[in-house]
Amino acid sequence: MSFDFPAPMMVEGDVVHDGVKYGSRQQVSGVSWPMVPPTGWRYVARTVKALLYGEGAVCEYCAEVSVSAGPCARTTPCAPVRLTILTGREAFPLTNDLLKTYTPFDRLRLIATTAEYRPFQPYAQREIAALKWTATEPEKRHELMREVVAELHVPAAGIRTFLWDGTEEIPYPYNWARASADQGR
Repeated sequence: MSFDFPAPMMVEGDVVHDGVKYGSRQQVSGVSWPMVPPTGWRYVARTVKALLYGEGAVCEYCAEVSVSAGPCARTTPCAPVRLTILTGREAFPLTNDLLKTYTPFDRLRLIATTAEYRPFQPYAQREIAALKWTATEPEKRHELMREVVAELHVPAAGIRTFLWDGTEEIPYPYNWARASADQGR
């Protein structure tokens, strides 16, 4: 009898502070993607940010280790921490939608648009059930977003992608220009 363990996933956080790039990593529990609950992602994201706080890269408010509701305490506000899921094969952004709890009725819109604002700017979108999206493995999530980007029909260099959950815009950061150049080779 054999048991195939899932490939260990890591969450990596990086931030630039005073011209220095700081980074930290934390392993996600050894279960398959759909088995990781939102509380698990929140715990790992906060652990990564706490490690960055320990290195002095972010303040305690931005690291979410303080109970204070105040804004960033630094004179120069902390840069946002970029969270990435490392699956062992590729890196994907850890977006805030994974840190939320959704009901079976919640829907998300995957949106791709031009990077710079202009009147009547083109966009492409796809709607998906929030619980289905958060339970989907990162490779498949990324493939869905790539399909939305392909529907846009604009040069990849000027594309911005995000999710809309009805209340806020959740950035989906990815270098679409580099990805399209890699596919062109």
